[in-house]
Amino acid sequence: IGLLTPLELRLNVEGCLNALLEELNQRKVYTSAQNILYQSQHKFNGEEILYRSKDGNQLKVSDLLSLSKYALSIAETVAPDNVEYSKAKRIITALQGLSTILTNKSQDKPINKNLHLTASFLASKVKSEMKDSQDRRNLTISETIVDLAIDFFCKI
Repeated sequence: IGLLTPLELRLNVEGCLNALLEELNQRKVYTSAQNILYQSQHKFNGEEILYRSKDGNQLKVSDLLSLSKYALSIAETVAPDNVEYSKAKRIITALQGLSTILTNKSQDKPINKNLHLTASFLASKVKSEMKDSQDRRNLTISETIVDLAIDFFCKI
């Protein structure tokens, strides 16, 4: 990079950005999410679709919250003494619970979602009382296994 002239460097950067933009345009990654994000004062709901692939698969706000909880569980397993991870998981659980209560409509897999909320609430209450980091790590692993079992066995 140090051997390139400023013009060559700029052209290389622009070329890379154009290639990335072309890839994003081909995948249509940000079409529906982009339309939503740039609206002023847009309020998200759990069933709102953020991304839809060509195959028809879709990522909703509720799915993103669930994925975030799994990611936080992994982070919490690695660093059980970091209280920020458990705080973030409690916030996501609260948002999921509020969404379930406020929408007051049939949602996909309502039993599944209610079981996840219950397991998360119980684990957060028990975890807040634990002092040993290894015990918190073990509880986080157990909570993740319970969540995966709910996803695997409970399809309604």
